[in-house]
Amino acid sequence: MRLSELLFCDRICIQCHDNPDADAIASGYGVYCFLKAAGKDVRLFYGGRNAVSKPNLVAMLRLLHIPLEHLPDLKSCEGLLLTVDCQYGAGNVSRVEAPHLAVIDHHIQEKELPPLSELKPMLGSCSTLAWSMLCRENFAIPSALNTALYYGLFTDTNSFAEVCHPLDRDMWDSLTVDERILKKLKGSNLSLDDLNLAAEALNTRDYHEDDRVMVVGAPPCDPNILGFISDLAMQVESVDIALVFSNLESGYKFSVRTDTRNARAVEIVGDIIAGGLGSGGGHADKAGGFIAKNTYQVRHGDTPFMQFCKSSVQRQLAAYDIIDCASFGGFAPDGFAAYEKLPVRLGYIPCRDVVPDRTKLSIRMLEGDIDISASDSTYLMIGISGEVYPIEEKKFLDTYTPSDEPFFLNTAYPPVIIDKQAGERIHLLQVAKSCSSCQKSEVMAKQLTQGIKIFTKWDRDNYFKGEPGDWLIVRKDDPTDAYVIKETLFPLLYARVHSVPLYQDVDIRQWPHCRSARKKGLPLSVRFADKPGVMRTLEGEVAYVRGDALASGVQNECWPISAAYFAQNYVPTPGTQPGQDGQYYKKPHIVDVARMTEAFSVTTANGSQLCGETGDWLVQYEQGHYGIVRNEIFAESYDLL
Repeated sequence: MRLSELLFCDRICIQCHDNPDADAIASGYGVYCFLKAAGKDVRLFYGGRNAVSKPNLVAMLRLLHIPLEHLPDLKSCEGLLLTVDCQYGAGNVSRVEAPHLAVIDHHIQEKELPPLSELKPMLGSCSTLAWSMLCRENFAIPSALNTALYYGLFTDTNSFAEVCHPLDRDMWDSLTVDERILKKLKGSNLSLDDLNLAAEALNTRDYHEDDRVMVVGAPPCDPNILGFISDLAMQVESVDIALVFSNLESGYKFSVRTDTRNARAVEIVGDIIAGGLGSGGGHADKAGGFIAKNTYQVRHGDTPFMQFCKSSVQRQLAAYDIIDCASFGGFAPDGFAAYEKLPVRLGYIPCRDVVPDRTKLSIRMLEGDIDISASDSTYLMIGISGEVYPIEEKKFLDTYTPSDEPFFLNTAYPPVIIDKQAGERIHLLQVAKSCSSCQKSEVMAKQLTQGIKIFTKWDRDNYFKGEPGDWLIVRKDDPTDAYVIKETLFPLLYARVHSVPLYQDVDIRQWPHCRSARKKGLPLSVRFADKPGVMRTLEGEVAYVRGDALASGVQNECWPISAAYFAQNYVPTPGTQPGQDGQYYKKPHIVDVARMTEAFSVTTANGSQLCGETGDWLVQYEQGHYGIVRNEIFAESYDLL
């Protein structure tokens, strides 16, 4: 939904949830400013028995001149009712009848949503969602709204500790705030009662000396108090990890702090909320989350939440072996096998082309931010899922074949780098060029059965985490240089080094047992890819791009066909329109084929490597363009000439 879609009504009421917090107020005010500028009759209000009384919220309304009304007796309104930071019909918002409904929210869906709705649970605040919607409308954000949105994100993410999406970080970077007002709001956050509450909570702490972990249960309180208590706990010399939670009426809100390089706060939170138990996010040293009480009780019954938290932290610490590549002598060969890099197209950017030497950069991607110091010899690589990692120039040139062709990638969040000194943002996909792995580049690899956290030679302060099923990669020429590849990515990037022949750019017409064959006029079921992906064929993994044809044959075998080749060689059956999913015939076409007498592999035109068994058929559509067909499928699909 776009904000401009709300302009069909002249009278619009924007409703925050009862007992509104800073995020509800800020996001509601953002939509209010847009609709007011469009000339609409608009009101911003909240219901419930209690009026806003917290000192920071009272100051926010007064200093930023936000026209929020308390209307506890409102039962209906004319025109459009828009709930912000809440969902119509949910338990935290008073019910108001209206002829038209809309929802803007960042929480997990609780109720059936009206057609006009925008729900983004992955965002840390509704302020971020409102900001992104304002940006889509090219709306000039007023100064007071800048500060309000910033403060909304600040409070809803525990002083930015729980920022969990790059859009949150983008808004955080882009807003220009009134520092005087912001300082006043931050200084109005604690009362004397809050201070007494923090002291009471710390006196009921549970400390574990072996793991240097402190868990604290606090009475019901504002989420920011949890961060305050966590920060106090981290001042203790013998505490490396602090977890503070509050037992609220609706659920458990918790805050995590860490001061050890072997455990990230955001990963401890991730382990606590795993399996959809709750929501949360954050950074390496600060994070937090929330678990609804009814969801917790279904999963864990009467288990005290403090016991659950202690067990979760201990499980996270015990689940991973720590490997520091800079301080050990290399990996033993047990369990490793030889693999070679496939010629997959990746992206690369020499840092010297975009920033000066020794620039401190923040790499922003969907997985989070990584800080590096980039020299003139630093290259940035972009992987097939949008991940970004640095590499030294010599290693890059030894491992990859660069080209001047642009690198294209369809990803949920295009990665950027931020010059931390100049504040400039560079969108990497706008400057990246393509490269491919050198096929002769061999590594040793083994699949993990135990989680690891590995500190590479490149970065002594940040580890790469590998889960069971992921792959540990060690460079053949340097057994101390290791890294981790995710289980889903490994078969797309590496192939086992076998003793079977590998055919690449061979002309099988020169082989004495080569035959000619024509594909039978059998219809194929075809759908067209709407995004890039990888298809698991009988002969191996084959990548495809948006627009390619994904075909299935006589025995439900599947394979991708490039869009250009498909358009030249296939026609639709009656009733199917060209370019639409449906049934297609291949035009009469003679190909060269050879039945293989031993296991083999072949490199296709797009760089994928396929494997065939004894008795399979190698099909050459034209030199450099190959396929492998199982013998039983070949008999049903081709006529030998």
